[in-house]
Amino acid sequence: MRLGISLLNLRPGKVGGIETYIRKVVEYASQVVGEDEVVFFVHRDNIHAVPGSQQVVVADYSQREIDVFRALEAFTLWRARSIERLIDEARIDAMFYTQQTIFPVDCRIPSLLFVADVQYLIYPQYFSWADRQFRNRSYLRSMQRADSITTVSQFTADHLMKHCGVAPEKITVIHHGVDAVSALPDESDEEAARPFIYYPAASYPHKGHEQLFRSFAELKRRGLIKQRLLLSGEQTAHWNRLEQIIREESMEGEIIHLGYIAYATVLALYRQADAIVFPSEFEGFGLPVLEAVQFEKKIVCSRLPTFSELGVPQEWQIDFFNPDELLLVLNRKGPTRLARSPLTWREAVRQTLELVKDAGA
Repeated sequence: MRLGISLLNLRPGKVGGIETYIRKVVEYASQVVGEDEVVFFVHRDNIHAVPGSQQVVVADYSQREIDVFRALEAFTLWRARSIERLIDEARIDAMFYTQQTIFPVDCRIPSLLFVADVQYLIYPQYFSWADRQFRNRSYLRSMQRADSITTVSQFTADHLMKHCGVAPEKITVIHHGVDAVSALPDESDEEAARPFIYYPAASYPHKGHEQLFRSFAELKRRGLIKQRLLLSGEQTAHWNRLEQIIREESMEGEIIHLGYIAYATVLALYRQADAIVFPSEFEGFGLPVLEAVQFEKKIVCSRLPTFSELGVPQEWQIDFFNPDELLLVLNRKGPTRLARSPLTWREAVRQTLELVKDAGA
């Protein structure tokens, strides 16, 4: 059987935990499919996401052109026929779409669709009108057309059934995995030389930076914590508002953003941090929790069903609007230990590709 894996929607450096997921699919796919073949579909701007040793079909378009094609398919009758032909000519038996949508929309190959979350339906205020319209048209149609859907948590599966009308028998939950951490090079930033608390997340409004900053600043003013707060990840348009809060709280030297950093540096910061915090208002899964817990540190999370599903004990889940709750867990003896063992990435990818094969059977 020839299994196709579409990376045509992949925008490196822009999709957070989903990008980690996709890169692990690329890493392990050929190792877990046995005698079956794996073919990756990319465009010319993300071709380097797949090693040269893998079978690759390249759509000769830029990222910008692909984005335009997807918008045209969502809002008009226009179709990306040339890419459809490219996929047809590859003689794929079943396709895995890794990022929420089937593109091109008229591909009729048996398919598995990965859906990370439908946050735009839960917190529409965090998305522009145009973005909501695109997602409504593209995501919902893709869910209807897919033969089966895999998602990363029961929390998201419940949303797909409740808000998108997806039949429960169409959904399979496969948690993201984690790889064992070996010896790490010293990749940390010089800012990490002093004690610090670490939060790795793009600065989207739902990631909870604002309430974290307010509570952290209150504890610093009261002289109750010595650490600084280090951040990493993409600085979105919302970062302007967060910088204003840092100035309002007079925390310019205590809250430091390192920008978008290499994954090896993230792992090194996990290793060196006194505690790692996740104050999100919404998470479809929460992959960084699995990554961070391997370093046997304090992991402090907001109270979300997804964190409970991962096995984060209730005593490590807090209301980040309450500085006293934050202080209490920072002073608690660690490390945080999950109540259940996570999958390995290899096993997560193997289970996923079994679903792809089932779709094409």
